[in-house]
Amino acid sequence: MIPAVIRNITQTTPTIRTLRIEPRGEFTFKAGQWIDFYTDLAGQRRMAGYSITSSPLTQGHFDLAVKKMGENPVTRYIHTEAKEEDVVHIDGGNGQIFYEARDARNVVLLADGIGISPHMSIFRYISEGDPAASVTLVYSAASPSELLFREEIEETTRRDPRMRAFLTVTGEVSDWGGRVGKINADLIREAGVNPEALYYICGPTETIHDLVDILHGLGVRRKQMRYELWW
Repeated sequence: MIPAVIRNITQTTPTIRTLRIEPRGEFTFKAGQWIDFYTDLAGQRRMAGYSITSSPLTQGHFDLAVKKMGENPVTRYIHTEAKEEDVVHIDGGNGQIFYEARDARNVVLLADGIGISPHMSIFRYISEGDPAASVTLVYSAASPSELLFREEIEETTRRDPRMRAFLTVTGEVSDWGGRVGKINADLIREAGVNPEALYYICGPTETIHDLVDILHGLGVRRKQMRYELWW
């Protein structure tokens, strides 16, 4: 565990805050990993785990995207009390679901909601540092305003033909001219993904189970799927 400073807080979507964290000590992580985030609340040290959205190639800081959900006191602190320059503590990177250069030539990222967080780390890392790999991101959110990183994703896919994205909205769509509905077999087929690709899946537990079943039905073997069931 090492101390760290919150350098910036941004209300990125109506329900998600992005924190820029500057570690005060040696800290490394792999694309797709998460940290334990500690802060002292009412005289007790409390902890929550959050996925890193930055590429491991970023120097000196990393970002977290934290959704306002559940009753965790650390998440509540981040959304109601946290201030820039607050000192917290971190431990990580953690988790066995990560990507390293040359793990695969074709990577498919399936993300639902805040499940985009670890996938964005992989997306950025491959874009910046693994020119031999290509990425297809299939990403759903409840509304257009909750499509986290939308502008960056669209800009990256415009300038880099290796990077492709298919975004869909599952809820209110009055101000949205794009795809609608949950990620399903038809959308994965539309994305034209390779059955031999390496698949990363992140989202609520029910979504993960559904997507694993869909991928099985599309001929993807279990050893090609990487995911953690964590909420």
